[in-house]
Amino acid sequence: TMLCGNDGGIQRTTANLATPVVWTQINTGYRTYQYYHVAIDPRLGNAKVFGGSQDNGSTRNIGGSGTSFELAYGGDGVSVGLSDLISGSTYEYCGSQQGNIVRRNAASGLGFVTGITPTGEGGTSTEQFVTVFTLDPDNTERLFYANDNSLYRSTSASTLATATWTALTGVATSVGAANDITRIATTRGVYSAATASVFFGTTNGKVYRLDDPGAVAAATAPVDISAAGFPAGAFVSSVSVNPRNDDTVLVTFSSYGVSSIWWTGTANSAVPTWTAIEGNISLPSIRSSAIVVNGTVVEYYVGTSVGLYSTTALSGASTVWAQEAIADIGNAVVSSLALRTIDNTMAIGTHGYAMWKTIIGSPIPVLFSSFTGKAEKKYNVLNWEVTSEINNKGFYIERKQKGDINYVPVGFINGRGNASTPKAYSFTDIYLDLSSEQALYRLRQVDFDGRYQYSDIVLLKRTASGKLVEYIAADASTLLIRINNITNDNIRISITDMSGRAMYQQTVTALTQRISIAAWAAGTYIAEVWTGNKRAHVQQFVKP
Repeated sequence: TMLCGNDGGIQRTTANLATPVVWTQINTGYRTYQYYHVAIDPRLGNAKVFGGSQDNGSTRNIGGSGTSFELAYGGDGVSVGLSDLISGSTYEYCGSQQGNIVRRNAASGLGFVTGITPTGEGGTSTEQFVTVFTLDPDNTERLFYANDNSLYRSTSASTLATATWTALTGVATSVGAANDITRIATTRGVYSAATASVFFGTTNGKVYRLDDPGAVAAATAPVDISAAGFPAGAFVSSVSVNPRNDDTVLVTFSSYGVSSIWWTGTANSAVPTWTAIEGNISLPSIRSSAIVVNGTVVEYYVGTSVGLYSTTALSGASTVWAQEAIADIGNAVVSSLALRTIDNTMAIGTHGYAMWKTIIGSPIPVLFSSFTGKAEKKYNVLNWEVTSEINNKGFYIERKQKGDINYVPVGFINGRGNASTPKAYSFTDIYLDLSSEQALYRLRQVDFDGRYQYSDIVLLKRTASGKLVEYIAADASTLLIRINNITNDNIRISITDMSGRAMYQQTVTALTQRISIAAWAAGTYIAEVWTGNKRAHVQQFVKP
């Protein structure tokens, strides 16, 4: 029996003279893994994590849960990615040193992979040791790979082959042959050509933005959004994007003795305004970062050479960062942060003290991607789309028109509870007052526990109707009388059958009326609408 201790932990063999010698990991409870990069399953509530580690390959938690790990792919670990469910399968993306990248069907046996390194890249000692790529965590068919100054894209990662990448030649020209791409980050949320970007940093301290990266012409040059004050020649160690708005970007540099944390709220402009915010952590090397939207608060996290730090109040050089998880992560080097935005679950990779996971505060229960409306001739149509839902009971549709002091509920649409995929919703308001030139709408999204949030407000305009009664319509159970708000007099509705027998008498407000007629005999009836002592409208209708 022999024990072997190394930077991968402790291994044991019971036959050290055998050919070959078989070793067993005995690292239970012994945290030594040195993760370069980590990833978290993008599906809501899923506990699976994946990491690329120095000398110990790419590892995942067994069965996608718990804290026991297994080796999925050997070599020196590098960047990693986990896909959403795609045609019934999920995929793992990992690799090894000097540009190698592979794809695994997560259900395949350990070690079984498909090589997808772009043709002509990888395999030489002059290339980057830790392979750089990013699988868009919210659009997991979109994959970006970097080697030296070259950037490649795929919009069909699950079926990608070595020869089917698109080389973004405009990026390579702009970065220059003397420099390497070090980090890549994508706009969060459902991909939109109008708003999506990819951000990347380099070994010479530059940060670039490429808009609509999934479809932009390959020769398009990225926009250099670097600050004049960025440390010259410093290594960009991370780029992170606000999940709610990619105008807000955090950039870090791992070099010592420089201003190493920078923030901008104008990343989509031609010349963003940057602010140095390292504040009270000027001494450590900064290795990773993340921006988290926690309810109404934006939290900023940086992984350093002496632990994980956070702040919610940016104040330039006076920014105060507080250390997180002192009793757990302590002063370990935090090399990688991976955030699942739909429930604010973050994986933390350390270089020497394994991988950790936490849930940050209260995630936004529903992420709205759009809310629009259209005024039709006799009704209004509202449409909204969400990217994800957590504990969502549904949506109250609320309206305000002339005469309304407050918003009035006019309908309810059920939500999906928990869902990590986009969904479009629609509601038709057939009861609005058509004599009003405008209607304001908002959505009140309600959780199962009673908490709620409001959407933006939609304003719909129309030419006001001058009619008191727009129309009368009946089916076998309900009579609908569309009444507009154009009088201050009392409104009285009188309904008789053809023999003059009174069927219904009611004084109402100037609102659309739904009258139950299910118990009435089929036949023809007369409806009269009175204002004060004046008959304003009379109409026959037929109950089928």
